[in-house]
Amino acid sequence: MGSIQSSGLFIPRRVRSSLRETKREVFEYGNGALAHHLLRDAEEMLKDQPNRRTLMACAIIQAIHPTPIRLLASRWEKLHLGE
Repeated sequence: MGSIQSSGLFIPRRVRSSLRETKREVFEYGNGALAHHLLRDAEEMLKDQPNRRTLMACAIIQAIHPTPIRLLASRWEKLHLGE
């Protein structure tokens, strides 16, 4: 916010207009990749199912970190597989 001098005068901090923001995201990779690798056989068995990707994603999330169904989407966004 700023600083207060010994005389009691408040000096506001300068606002930097040239501050660049970078959008960096960190994703979990290891556990999701291992679970996906272990489910490759199941993926082949489900190849005729129209929702096989959704089923696989739910299985991976529940195996890594059991969460309520309503939180699956937010958990999937944190995994590298969600890319």
